[in-house]
Amino acid sequence: MQQREENIEQRLWEYMDGAGSEAERAHIAMLIREDESWKTAYEELLAFEHELETGMALQEPQAGFDARVMATIAEPQPVPMMRKYINRTLMRGIAAFFVVSIGVTLLAVLLTTNWAAPATTLALHIPTIDMSGILNSTFVNTAIGIGVVLGLVFVDNTLRARRLRHE
Repeated sequence: MQQREENIEQRLWEYMDGAGSEAERAHIAMLIREDESWKTAYEELLAFEHELETGMALQEPQAGFDARVMATIAEPQPVPMMRKYINRTLMRGIAAFFVVSIGVTLLAVLLTTNWAAPATTLALHIPTIDMSGILNSTFVNTAIGIGVVLGLVFVDNTLRARRLRHE
């Protein structure tokens, strides 16, 4: 029933807009004269159209509206903040990696330096660090596993944040 009413309204709007062929317009005019439901719907649409035309009076904008609009347009637009283009979590992770790497290197150099050496030695002797005991397959596999897990956590957080922004 509702489909039929929507079809009647659509055909009446087209009739009121002057769309359609002369035969269709004549057929709809005949339906309006003879069918009570068509006539009622046509009168309702006419009343609605009249309400739209007369009921909505144009309001004058407030004084100085155009000056405010032009001033807003004339203002230099600030460059969008870089904050939304740069992922702070990623930057903090990269910074933490480098800080930890530099700290571990400095700690290893300080711990392996021979502090009892005579002060008159001018030759710079950089100690070698034996990493064979540390960088075994278990350590490397564990580091790769932790890196993969942290990468997945980062991707998950990024996707969740994007989904929340779009909702």
